Amino acid sequence: MSLLLNNLVNDDFLWDVIAAHLPYTRRSATSFTNFKCPMCGDYKPRCGIKRSSRIGIHCFNCAFDTRYQVGDYLSKKMAEFLHRIGVSDMEVKRLALHARAIKRAIDDAPKLPTAIAALTFEPNFANRELPEGSLPLGEWADLGCTDPHYVNAVEYALSRGDVVMRAADWHWTPAQGMQDRLILPFRFDDRIVGYTARTTIGDGNKYLNYMPQDFLFNNRVLEGDRDTVVVIEGPLDALAIDGVSPLGSTMNANQVAWLKATGKRIVVVADRDEAGDKMVTLARNNKWAVAFPGLKSNAQDWWDSDIKDCDEAVKRHGRLYVLKSILETATSNATEIEVKRRYLV
Repeated sequence: MSLLLNNLVNDDFLWDVIAAHLPYTRRSATSFTNFKCPMCGDYKPRCGIKRSSRIGIHCFNCAFDTRYQVGDYLSKKMAEFLHRIGVSDMEVKRLALHARAIKRAIDDAPKLPTAIAALTFEPNFANRELPEGSLPLGEWADLGCTDPHYVNAVEYALSRGDVVMRAADWHWTPAQGMQDRLILPFRFDDRIVGYTARTTIGDGNKYLNYMPQDFLFNNRVLEGDRDTVVVIEGPLDALAIDGVSPLGSTMNANQVAWLKATGKRIVVVADRDEAGDKMVTLARNNKWAVAFPGLKSNAQDWWDSDIKDCDEAVKRHGRLYVLKSILETATSNATEIEVKRRYLV
């Protein structure tokens, strides 16, 4: 697929306009947002919109129903809905022309249907066993374990700060080759589907990762009722702020589709290093907001100058303060993002 066509297919042009005008009332765990129907004037929030691989709108009072999927024309029903939520006539005409342009590009590209299908992702991962002999740190304590390797693992976990220590599902094993590592299970639907093992001695070969392809760490937050999801590179940073981590500074198409299907606002936090710059590129490519809480170029100096990432910031300033710093410095303005990214490295 050409770069131009890829940009068209991944363009959230319609959702961006709807989200800006929608009178949000309640968001359910299934990303179905309820509000008072603009079509029938119902006094109860019985109209809903759900965004996954397509946008679907349905009112349980007047039975109004319309939807849009990449490759469709903008229907008369969708245009009327847009008018009713306050979108101008000129803007509706622009959206219709944009949808028509996408359809024309798709019709002229015979390989595109496969590419479009890849944008829809239903996460599901096989179970994976932890290293032999692994138990939670608390269970080892109950057993009266005094193994020096275990004591060292506990001390390292404590060094990551109280928030991360309590949020993480830390495990340890005395198995040969793994006794100097803390094990952090990766879960999906309360099942263990992988893990990372972080060394507790030195900095060489810090992590041994056994993760399924397309995985997002701490993915349980995607099913909650929060409107905003914070995305950060590392798993410990994600635990510190209860965010989501792709376990790296890049994402594949399925991980991106998983996030977009939630219908939530995505805010990417940029650490002050080269990986942070890559995260900014990831955000720009997907039209996500970027937060720069660690930069001195902000109106307020939120973090101390020696803090590089969220884990350190939470230990120093506390989780609530750090979350506020992220939300206050988050921006979707392309020019502002490009200016601030120059100060990351």
